[in-house]
Amino acid sequence: MTAVAGGPLPGAPDRELTDPVSVSCICPTFNRPHYHESLYQSFADQDHGPKDLWVLDNSPQSSPFFGQLTDERVHYVHRPGRTPHGAARNELLRMSQGQIIAHFDDDDLYSVSYLSSMLARLRQGDADLVKLSAWNELHPSGHRPRYDGRKRCEGDLWGWGFSYVYRRHVTSRVSFQSTDGRASESEDIVFLRALWAAEFRTQLVDDVDWATHRRT
Repeated sequence: MTAVAGGPLPGAPDRELTDPVSVSCICPTFNRPHYHESLYQSFADQDHGPKDLWVLDNSPQSSPFFGQLTDERVHYVHRPGRTPHGAARNELLRMSQGQIIAHFDDDDLYSVSYLSSMLARLRQGDADLVKLSAWNELHPSGHRPRYDGRKRCEGDLWGWGFSYVYRRHVTSRVSFQSTDGRASESEDIVFLRALWAAEFRTQLVDDVDWATHRRT
C-alpha cells in the first residue's frame, strides 16, 4: 500500500504571519548524542530573533548535553522507544507553538542567517513552504561536494526534509505519515505531495551555502 500523509493537527493558526514572526525548530533524534552540541549551536547562532528548539529524543539514554543545558528556548523531551520519524515530527508539531516551523536535523549544519533568509524567501514568494534545492555535503573523509537536487528526480529535489521551512497553517490540513518505516517512500516527499494536493504553495531556494548535510 502506498503511504499517505497524515491528516490535520489541532490548533493551526491562520495563514497570515504577525511580526515578530516566531520560529519553532523541531528535531527528532535517536542515538546521536555526539551531534547534540552542534545541533544546539546551529540553533543558538541563528540571527533570527524569536525562536525556540524542540527536540524529541527516543534514545535509550537521555542526552548528557541537553540534560545540563539551561537555555529556556530549548525544550528537550526524552522518551525511550523508537518512534517513526513522521510520528515524531507530528509530536513536535503538537508541542511547539511557532508561527513558522523549521526542520533541523541533528547531524546537519546551518548558517547563521539560515532562518532569517529562508523566512524572507517564504514571505517574498508568498509561499507556504520553502526548501533548499542544493546544498553542501560533508563526507566522513572530509570531502565537501555540492549536491544539486535540480539535476535529480522529484524525490531527491523535493525530499530531504532537513531544509523544510513552512507556515504552521499547513498543518490545518496536512501532517506527516506515521508509518513503521516500511513505506516505499520517505515521509518527506509524501508530505510534499500532500501539500501539493491541498494546493499549498511551495518554492525552492537555490542558495547552496545556507546548509551543510552530513553524510554519515
